[in-house]
Amino acid sequence: MFSTSLGVVSTGWRCLIPLALLGSAVLVGCGNGSDVDGADGTDDSSEEASDDFEGETIRLASFGGTWHDAFNEHVGDEFESETGATIEYVEGNPGDNFARLLAAGGGDPGFDVAIFDETQIAELIDRELIDEIDASSAPNVEGVFDEAVIEPGYTPALTWYRLAFGYNEAALEDAGVDTPPDSWEALWHEDLAGRVAVPDSSVEMALPTLVMANLLAGREDMSNLEPGYDRLSELEVNQVYSSSAAVDTQIVSGDVWAWTTTPGRVYQLQEQGEPVELVFPTVEGYEGILVRSTAMQVMADLDGETRALAHRLIDMHFDPDALVPMMEETETEPTVVEASESLDADAVEEDRFLTEEDVDDLYTMPVDDLVPQTDEIADRWPGLFGN
Repeated sequence: MFSTSLGVVSTGWRCLIPLALLGSAVLVGCGNGSDVDGADGTDDSSEEASDDFEGETIRLASFGGTWHDAFNEHVGDEFESETGATIEYVEGNPGDNFARLLAAGGGDPGFDVAIFDETQIAELIDRELIDEIDASSAPNVEGVFDEAVIEPGYTPALTWYRLAFGYNEAALEDAGVDTPPDSWEALWHEDLAGRVAVPDSSVEMALPTLVMANLLAGREDMSNLEPGYDRLSELEVNQVYSSSAAVDTQIVSGDVWAWTTTPGRVYQLQEQGEPVELVFPTVEGYEGILVRSTAMQVMADLDGETRALAHRLIDMHFDPDALVPMMEETETEPTVVEASESLDADAVEEDRFLTEEDVDDLYTMPVDDLVPQTDEIADRWPGLFGN
């Protein structure tokens, strides 16, 4: 059903807006690896570097919090032990990484490897700001499901998820809303007016939220998003959230009763004892909307040793032995076939992780249709929720 080849390089996509997952960035500057030419004037960036990287540093722009802790435990510590190099963590979300890289204008953005989401990769390729992944030095990236490949030749998504409908069960029942909600239409229930939260356009879930609204309005062709805009403008929201932490505060306080989110955030709130649930309503015959996330890309023009370190780090991140415990601890869903097949059977049975069969039934966002509209989405988003 799915093959695991990254295929050949394509650079056909145009500019996309950043849609971030979490928080704000704390960016740390230090010297960036730049092109180093050999004595004969040739670029040595593709040469095989030594296994001994003692004293070298690689700068990784990635999530903080639970993700950072799990990554450090299952990938970072082993990487540093194996290579002798040090990881300098630059905590932030894909949108921050994207903005910093564009602002650097081809200069040092403050990181060597960074996480981006599926809507940002095309412009970075267009501008030649990220490098292809060398599968011969990072073979684990070839072990993903076909649908995880965002741009052939570049690092695929490491995780994916279904857009989730999170809700406070007791609050919805008190408001007379049937639980679990069997349709996204429940967000527009009159008794939820002013109790709903949606993501800001800088948050990764914004685009799938708009796609959901377009589908709900009967428009599967995403070349025209007007029906989706119209539906969202009718939604009476309590908050347009810029980070998971921001909306969590409103959920805990009882001000927000329903919101569009990632499954992992709901599971984490449940573990903290919050009375929240989640559901994946069907829409236009699909079992949900697929979001491909956490694509760790190598910056362009790194020197040979830094590039080799980047590939080693990515390869270790995609290693199923490291990925499975990390995914289970962070409540995220791996795109690596072997890791997916090795997840806790009870958790899979509880529908906490996507399976191969699940992905077949999900709506994959048609990025080629969405690309020409991304500037308009960013411009119009703040005005949609003025009620």
